[in-house]
Amino acid sequence: MGRGVRGPVRADLHCPLDAEGLERLALAAHMTGRDRESADAWTRAHHAWLSAGEIPRAVRCAFRLGLDLELSGEQARATGWMARGQRLLDTAGAPCAEEGYLQAREGLRSYFAGDFVLSRAVSEQALTIATRYADADLQNFSMVSIGEGLIELREERAGIRLLDEAMVAVTAGEVSPIVSGLAYCAVITACHEVFDLRRGREWNAEMSRWCANLHDQMPYRGVCLVHRVEVMRLHGDWADAMEEADRACRCLASVSHPVSADAAYYRLGELYRLRGEHDQAERAYRDGSATPAGRDWPCPCRRPGRRAPPSARSERARGRRPLRRTVLDEILVEAAGASGAEVRQGFTVEDLVIEGDTVTGIRGHSAAGSGATEYARVVIGADGIHSLVAKAVGAAAYAEKPKLQCTLALVPSFAVRARSAARVERLVGTAVPNRFRRPYGPGWALVGDSGYLKDFVTAQGIQDAFRDAELCSHALDLTFTGHRAFDDAMREYQETRDTKVMPMYESTAELATLDPPTPEMAWLLEAVSHSVPAMDGFARVAAGVTSPAEFFSPEYLGQVLVPATAD
Repeated sequence: MGRGVRGPVRADLHCPLDAEGLERLALAAHMTGRDRESADAWTRAHHAWLSAGEIPRAVRCAFRLGLDLELSGEQARATGWMARGQRLLDTAGAPCAEEGYLQAREGLRSYFAGDFVLSRAVSEQALTIATRYADADLQNFSMVSIGEGLIELREERAGIRLLDEAMVAVTAGEVSPIVSGLAYCAVITACHEVFDLRRGREWNAEMSRWCANLHDQMPYRGVCLVHRVEVMRLHGDWADAMEEADRACRCLASVSHPVSADAAYYRLGELYRLRGEHDQAERAYRDGSATPAGRDWPCPCRRPGRRAPPSARSERARGRRPLRRTVLDEILVEAAGASGAEVRQGFTVEDLVIEGDTVTGIRGHSAAGSGATEYARVVIGADGIHSLVAKAVGAAAYAEKPKLQCTLALVPSFAVRARSAARVERLVGTAVPNRFRRPYGPGWALVGDSGYLKDFVTAQGIQDAFRDAELCSHALDLTFTGHRAFDDAMREYQETRDTKVMPMYESTAELATLDPPTPEMAWLLEAVSHSVPAMDGFARVAAGVTSPAEFFSPEYLGQVLVPATAD
């Protein structure tokens, strides 16, 4: 296919292409992101096959064009082309594989409409036709639709198996590039949906190898590009994730229909934010907000019946399942092992080894029960709210606030409903302490909830833990390489941590009381709601990007509330 469509276009200008040549031109234009040229070539190929009396080939061109239009949001034109294809098949009367393609499209429409049972039934009929005519593209397309439907019906294992089988056909070169791109988008999105990130990483790697020979062609597009970035980020491949996010931004902003471009900019911004490059993060967020994100693009790799971007809103609207800690912990353990750490699964730490006032190791036992004692220069307690390390060393607490608990009596209308309802299982609630702990001492250190904990109402615990881990790692690296004394480096770790989180700690404690805002705060929030820059700034506070102290300062509010006053 070469590097684009220039060759076929030049040939078409000097000597009009025949029907097969026009199909190749349409495919080349599609693969290089030239959707208008592709649509024109599919149209001409359709008419060329009609003139030659080849009804099935004409119908297949109509299907290709209709599918591209449908996945680009042009529903009326797509329906028109599909209806034309059906009428041509009805007129011809002879059975052919193209009947299956039109059924596969109906399965796709049912899927986007949220009727997964009907989508599965129709797609299975299309798969039967594909098997009868040994049509690899139709078979792959149908399997992907069935697999996606099964996942939505909570038959995740069966659905993933079908998607895996479809991807095997892709990497083996058994299907066309367009169908390959659709299959990959579906698979990588499904892995993202069910949080099977290990499988997503495997298929990411396979697709990267497969695409290496395609040069500047675009076999897949849409939000699956964004999910590639997320899979890379969660597995610690930050350099590759940054490169892929930048490519996704350029790619999605340049195609005819910039689907999910804002989601790509959002992921790029998140990567910058996590690296502490806040100016670049701010720029990426603003670039994303400038994209035409309000459109409803039925991308093949989106969940059905939902709006696409902006990503933060659409992901919330799709009702995504939260990332289970078992999945996140597995990702972290795998990344630690890949970085050279020795990982011991099923090992229980029972106590610390303390010589004088210095921690020198740990005692514990394996899953089989055999005891072990290990020694280290520093024992790091990343063991949560009930930290064994913190208790053993008596880590001093400070800036403590009382635990906060909510009772049903605070919400009278709900309390009435609860009293009249039948309890079918135990009600579970909890409260957490609000406190800082000294995060280091001779031979030990604390990170995450073991060293700093606040009410979970602002949902920033994991973010805090990752930041603490990075600060602590940096301090220990300075110590082990001889650049700083242990106490000096770790004191800076503590001071930096406290400076960064104290404003949010105080804000969270106030918010967790569930008390109504003061009249002054109510007025301020009302003013913020009338200023887009102020709303953006408030959202950054909730996301942990901007400190509450910075946002609520007179200087900052004076700047962001000016537009509201001017209006």
